[in-house]
Amino acid sequence: MLRHFTKFQTAAFWCTCAYVFLVHGQLWTPDTAFASDTAGHVQYVLNPGQAELSGYSLLHTICGLIFGLFSLAAPDHFMVAAGVMMVLLAGAFYHSLMLVHGYWTKKYPLVNRFKISALTITVFVVSMLLLMPWLHAAYLGVFTGNPWHNPTYTFARVFAILAFLGFLKLTEPGAPSAANPVAWHLILAAAAILSAWSKPSFMITLGPTFGLVAVLAAWRGQLTWKQVWWLGACLVPTVVAVVIIRHNIYQGPAVTNSVVLRPGEAWGHYTPSYTMSVALAAGFPLYVVAVRWRTLSHALFAGTVHWVIASLVFYLLAEDGTRALHANFAWCYMGGLFFFFLFAIEEWFLRPSSENRWLRWPGMLLFAAHLLSGARYLISLLVGGPYL
Repeated sequence: MLRHFTKFQTAAFWCTCAYVFLVHGQLWTPDTAFASDTAGHVQYVLNPGQAELSGYSLLHTICGLIFGLFSLAAPDHFMVAAGVMMVLLAGAFYHSLMLVHGYWTKKYPLVNRFKISALTITVFVVSMLLLMPWLHAAYLGVFTGNPWHNPTYTFARVFAILAFLGFLKLTEPGAPSAANPVAWHLILAAAAILSAWSKPSFMITLGPTFGLVAVLAAWRGQLTWKQVWWLGACLVPTVVAVVIIRHNIYQGPAVTNSVVLRPGEAWGHYTPSYTMSVALAAGFPLYVVAVRWRTLSHALFAGTVHWVIASLVFYLLAEDGTRALHANFAWCYMGGLFFFFLFAIEEWFLRPSSENRWLRWPGMLLFAAHLLSGARYLISLLVGGPYL
């Protein structure tokens, strides 16, 4: 029985409980005290078709279907719909932890399990570097791979993780000959379309990343062009999903928004310095890439390409109309940061190292700073502080 409580599932369960506590606070605390998107997304479920974004996400669709099973008085509608959403978000958060843990456990069977468990949790805690005590002053323009106030990001991320891991399974050296390649192609296709349907931000950048990395691998002789073709075929349904979602968001009769090419406009509105924003948000993974550039793993190479593409999308694209200053392409950038940290942590702590201690210690200190900043940020949210 004691061994059961030392398994990672137990740690993941309690981490999920903390996350549910946070979501509960976002739902019931007035927006003036804790500005979160969560309560608004519950309203989307309760009032489909009455707002520009209502019902665009798989999260809204599932919540609506489950909520439809209940016959309750009007005052109870929000409570029940919010409860359904909390259950779905808790499941997505828990399985995100389990996917990362399972990926590392299988890939590094000789590494201490406690170390893998601890590193898995840190992936979901590390955040932008906080250089001042007022969180709102440090957060604006810096962004983080672990935002806690948007339910569709959390719900889509679990599918994005599965899609990325499926892509790595099919493209890492030696992986194409692994067992069940057909199954992994199906997993990649399903995870990609579910992620896009939940929130298209991840696949807007993951799709081009997968294509570019696969083509480079074929050019180097690591993949055949037939394998690249099959990978592309897996992503075609995702393109269709993204086009449909874009149509639903931007083509309504009362919609005045559209995507436009305006370099720096959305991001520049939130930060006085792009250099500061990038350095504070991605200091650790950038250091890892700089130190190990010549020996980067396939995973971190793909994660770096993804981060660059996500950064360019956020910098170059904006929306006009009523959503001009929402910086919604920041979600692409934050997804890029999440995977950048995920694979940088794997590179630094799980793969054999050859650098001397004078290069090792700055990386460790930088990672600790990100981790402490993330813990400080999360604790502030748990006690009712603002996410901005």
